[in-house]
Amino acid sequence: MNLTMTKQEYFSKHKDYRSMIDGKPYLMVLDKNTGGTVLAPVQLKRNPTLATFKSFIKKTPNLYISTKSSFDGMVDCCMPCENQGFSPVQPSNGNLEHTLGIAGVWLVLGGGDRFYAFEDDHFTGFEVYNCCGHFYVATKKA
Repeated sequence: MNLTMTKQEYFSKHKDYRSMIDGKPYLMVLDKNTGGTVLAPVQLKRNPTLATFKSFIKKTPNLYISTKSSFDGMVDCCMPCENQGFSPVQPSNGNLEHTLGIAGVWLVLGGGDRFYAFEDDHFTGFEVYNCCGHFYVATKKA
């Protein structure tokens, strides 16, 4: 039984369930076959970063965006968007540093953005959370 998770997911587990053996991470999990607990090796994967996200946008044609929430100044918080489905990206007419040229994208920069790999039945890409909203930028699966 091999587990794959990010460093953040691994270190979010209680320290009593984590272990390092010969410099390799292990996690105590329930074995479905025996019903007992076992120490399973963990393959740590890297968390996506701003650089990974920018590279994905630059190198990937036919991008789609799904905006789940965005900042609303009238209520001074993030509010859910009406249309949350994926649509082809449109160029932004705003600040290129914060939008990367895509309408619906807003990055706060300075470490305030959280990036996660995203994949469902139809799309693959990135999920982004920050104080200004929550959105997905993805491409259709082949």
